[in-house]
Formats: sequence, C-alpha cells, structure tokens
Amino acid sequence: MFYYIFSGLLGVINMILWGLYGDLLVEEFNVLKIFRSFLIGTLWSVLLFITNPDLPLFIVALVVISLERVTTEIYKALIRVEDQNKYKIPSDLNIKVSHKWKLISGLFLILMLGILIYSIEIPMNKIYLSLIVGILIALGGMMKDAPFEGFDLIKFFRSPIVAIVFGAVLLILFPAISGKFFLLAIAGGERIISEFYKKIFRGRIPGKFK
Repeated sequence: MFYYIFSGLLGVINMILWGLYGDLLVEEFNVLKIFRSFLIGTLWSVLLFITNPDLPLFIVALVVISLERVTTEIYKALIRVEDQNKYKIPSDLNIKVSHKWKLISGLFLILMLGILIYSIEIPMNKIYLSLIVGILIALGGMMKDAPFEGFDLIKFFRSPIVAIVFGAVLLILFPAISGKFFLLAIAGGERIISEFYKKIFRGRIPGKFK
C-alpha cells in the first residue's frame, strides 16, 4: 500500500505544480489546497490498492491523477463555497441551485465514482476506449469554456488525438491492464501532456482568472 500511496502522490504532485504555476500569478499561496490534493490522492491510492494490489505503479500514478482531477472538479463545482467574481470562467460551472443540493449531489457523485472503481469492469476494445476518453474530456472542456471563450475546433480535437496516441503507447507497454484502469490511466496521461503543451510548449499564461 505504501508504494501505491507514494506513486499516487507523485502523480498528484504533477497536477499541484501546474496549479501553482497558474494560481500564484494572481493568488497568495494556500497550503490547504496542497493538503486537499494530497488527501484526495491518498484516499484514491488506498482504494486502488484494495481493488487491485497488483497494478503497475506507473498506472497507479496515472489513475490517481485522473481520479484526483475528477474529484477536485466535483468539489469546486458542487461542494466549495467561493466568490466567483475573480474567475473568467466560473469554477462552480454557474450551477444555480441551493448549496444544500449541490453538496448532496457532489458527495453522491464522489461516492458513486468510488463504487464504480471498486465494482465495474469495462470489457471494451482499448482503442475505442482511448477515443471515448478523449471525446469525453473534450466535451467537458467545451461545456466549461465555450460559453465564455467560444468554441475552438482545434482545441476540441486536441484531447481525442492525445488520448488515442497515449492509449496506443499504454496498450503496447501494459496490454494486460483491465479496461477501467486503462481508461483512467489515459485520462491521467492526457492531463499531463495537455498541461505541458499549454503552459510550457506554447508558453501560454494561464487564463482562468479575470
């Protein structure tokens, strides 16, 4: 279990560094955000170990990245109470319902995610899975960004292309990985590559704040 937690937190540190790179340009450092990501990463790493203690540690790191990102986005959209005026794109997705129902919905979604990770299998062709992951990520980004920045066709197809290429590499390296962990690992790898592309390769200043 220690190796799972260590690998998962290495993956989470990658996401923390990207977050710090964007946030520290306009916000003061907040250690609670770091602790939140570490706590989420640790909990998911433990659940992964309980679910399958024989996963390659590289896959563990990628899967935990994916689960931590999903959990954090649910937390921001439905659980956290925060002034949204500082954001160019609201982190709460502009969901106009009472906080009580948002809180219940957020906790329910996280619980369901854990149950699905523990109990389901996905016996689908893994190349198809790669495409599905990429399209889902692209659709999620489009629904969040397009109402405020407009639809960008090139940006939309970036995630599916990255997911298919990364999925093909994973399929060569880890052909025996089950479908659900393969799917989550692709999502984690896509996040690493896309963040690197946006913030380092293109040198784009993060723009979620006004």
